[in-house]
Amino acid sequence: MVAQTIIFKSEGSQAVLLPAEVAFPEHVKSLIVTKSGEALILTPVERQPKPDWDSFFAQPGCPDFPDCDELTSENYLKIVKMWANPNLRKP
Repeated sequence: MVAQTIIFKSEGSQAVLLPAEVAFPEHVKSLIVTKSGEALILTPVERQPKPDWDSFFAQPGCPDFPDCDELTSENYLKIVKMWANPNLRKP
């Protein structure tokens, strides 16, 4: 879609009025402006939810470290030695 609009000055900066047919959704509050030759490309900044402990623990664990069920006294010492010596870690 192509639309024509105007540029005006606002507090020392240039501003652009976006026509309704090309306007961003209401939730978009921040844009990245990329200059390509004489063209400007406006891209919404993706808002990532703030991380919390629940989302942190919901992520998959490190494949090199066993789950709590696998952590026994027999393999604990091997794990500690592996992380203490970078040469023993898996690539």
